[in-house]
Amino acid sequence: MRPRAYYDRKIEVLTHYGNGKCACIKCGFWDARALSIDHINGGGSKHIKSLGKPFYDWLVENNYPDGYQTLCMNCQWIKKAESSKQQDIRQGYPLTLEDIKDIYNKCFPRA
Repeated sequence: MRPRAYYDRKIEVLTHYGNGKCACIKCGFWDARALSIDHINGGGSKHIKSLGKPFYDWLVENNYPDGYQTLCMNCQWIKKAESSKQQDIRQGYPLTLEDIKDIYNKCFPRA
């Protein structure tokens, strides 16, 4: 698929799963360069690798199946972090406020 056709298909799919808007359903961010389709129940990477064709084409050819939503990359990462945090809590390893501060200070050391 040539680049323009790919981009048009992406916009079509993002709009469908964005409830009629080409925007993140969580925060409203609308720049398509940073929007993607989220597998609501997880397993997206494995699923996409198994398709053998572009994901957006698969969604259209399968009549827009349920279980997907349009999210921006920030909301995708937040969803992933919250899911990981819940997994850590279930395993007895809660992420405390002090842990978050420590991670932040490692990422953004003071000069």
